Amino acid sequence: MQLIAALAAHAGDAQGLIAYDVGAHRGGTVAEWVMVPGLQRVVAFEPDPQNCAALRERFGGDARVDIREVGLGAADGVFTLHRNNYDATHSPFPIDPVVINRWADASDIVEIARIEAPVRSVDSLVASGEAPPPRLIKIDVQGGELSVLTGARATLAGGGVAAILLEVEFLPLYLGQPLFADVHRFLSAAGYHPSQLLEPKVRADGTLVWADALYVRE
Repeated sequence: MQLIAALAAHAGDAQGLIAYDVGAHRGGTVAEWVMVPGLQRVVAFEPDPQNCAALRERFGGDARVDIREVGLGAADGVFTLHRNNYDATHSPFPIDPVVINRWADASDIVEIARIEAPVRSVDSLVASGEAPPPRLIKIDVQGGELSVLTGARATLAGGGVAAILLEVEFLPLYLGQPLFADVHRFLSAAGYHPSQLLEPKVRADGTLVWADALYVRE
């Protein structure tokens, strides 16, 4: 519960809380969201059909969980989802096989397929009324976090998003992905301050590889 609890602490008056879980995978953090007092709805975005089917099987009967089989990005359209043998690493970017497999615990991570998936922007969904504006946002999309933020520029400028929890990489696990400095630059310009680095992953040689970064509105 550490990650979502840390994020939820910044909700303010949590009654009627709307949260976005971007890159919901198979529902690990959704299970934490539904434990947050005052939660009205968590909108869970997951573009991979198999992962989304697992989400529906697990939470399809919970009225607080709104499951969307779509990715989030900078603009509406379609994108290429690189599907890997470890389904938590599906990404809009191809893996960097040299870097990513330095931390593979059980077996090498390899790409097994590419599919075209729909993508929406947060701003488009909110402006059209297709999704309620969020108070809290969690993003874990394997290198695509900056694209999600770019597509939420107007929503973030509106001041309603109190805090954002997102995975950030310090080394390029995926080819061409933005890194922590790029994400930090965007969020700082948008008026968000880094609050905590949670669950850092450190290589055997002491190199920081990735972490979950909590940003709060200044």
